[in-house]
Amino acid sequence: LARSRGIDPEVQKNLSAKPEPANDPSEWFTSFDYPTSMLRNSESAFLRFVVLVKDDGRVDGCRIVTGSGDKEFRDMTCDLIRRRAQFKPARDARGHTVKAYYTGGVRWISPG
Repeated sequence: LARSRGIDPEVQKNLSAKPEPANDPSEWFTSFDYPTSMLRNSESAFLRFVVLVKDDGRVDGCRIVTGSGDKEFRDMTCDLIRRRAQFKPARDARGHTVKAYYTGGVRWISPG
């Protein structure tokens, strides 16, 4: 997967800086985003995700790698990341910006 997305695994092993959020990840997801159908059923989810971050810090892709929860939670989580997440790009051993992966998680907890 890494090579097909233009990521060299050897470069990733020797990053001088990994990609990091440029905005607060807690603002990527809000209680207003909670799916209405999931809210009615008091459904919750915990999801781990991988985000491909371009060498300019923009999101180039998102994938849910593990987690519980309905497909609606999974789709919505990546959609929100694509729209709201901003990153400082990764840097290789020479200090050049490069594509890299960022991993994280979100817990959707039903307020009901």
